[in-house]
Amino acid sequence: MNRDQIVILGTGFQLLVHQKVYCTWEAYRQIDKTAPEAFGILIGGKSLDNEQYKLVEITEPKAGDLCSRTHFILKDPGHQFIVNQRHVDSKGELAYLGTWHTHPEDVPYASMTDIDDWKKCVKRNLDRQLFFVIVGLKKMVLYYYNENGLNRIEF
Repeated sequence: MNRDQIVILGTGFQLLVHQKVYCTWEAYRQIDKTAPEAFGILIGGKSLDNEQYKLVEITEPKAGDLCSRTHFILKDPGHQFIVNQRHVDSKGELAYLGTWHTHPEDVPYASMTDIDDWKKCVKRNLDRQLFFVIVGLKKMVLYYYNENGLNRIEF
């Protein structure tokens, strides 16, 4: 493992997660029994020569969002503004790669609400591979779709 990134190996791809992203996820773990869900958007890119994705930034909860201990609604337009700005600043190399959120359980599992939302995200973004991360109290989990359906990797 490189000090600057976490490497997650999927079927036919690598996802390189920048250390600052991982540290932000760790800071949002719902350890306090009253902590609300945290969530945001994944921003990154893909190398042209192979199936390697880079997750370099995430958005964090914003004032216009809604959340409780076990529910959230990503409403604040600031999330999309950041994605758009990173896309322009990187000359198209960085883009929306999915979403992340927390669960107040040691090893998180996707709920039906999560899966239904992810299916909608995939239908709106047929031009790219999307990733979905759930941050639990002790483990994090990466979900992604491929020709075999929904896949899950704990890290």
